[in-house]
Amino acid sequence: NGAGSIFDVITEKLGLTREQLQEERHSGKSLAEIAGENDVDTDELKNEIIEAKKQFIEEKVAEGVIDSERAERMLERMEERIQSRLENDEGQFGFGKQGNKGGFQGQGCSGDCE
Repeated sequence: NGAGSIFDVITEKLGLTREQLQEERHSGKSLAEIAGENDVDTDELKNEIIEAKKQFIEEKVAEGVIDSERAERMLERMEERIQSRLENDEGQFGFGKQGNKGGFQGQGCSGDCE
């Protein structure tokens, strides 16, 4: 998958390992707080997540996994959802199963579909 996982995008931008990021999240910090502590602009992080998700959605349309109407609905709500997830301090990532795959599971779609 050319887009890689959202989790990988986040860890790369923050300069943390998956384990370090998980520890920070489980301690109750939001991604926005973690970004600030690592001198990463939250808007830059959000933009990179958006771009990775857009690329992933475009790939799924090209593969026939989702149709263009579903993709459009997902894209319309994506920025607001990502902002909310950046501010979430409940220790969850919310970017798909185990923080990857952009919210898709197999042929279906979880979370960002409607």
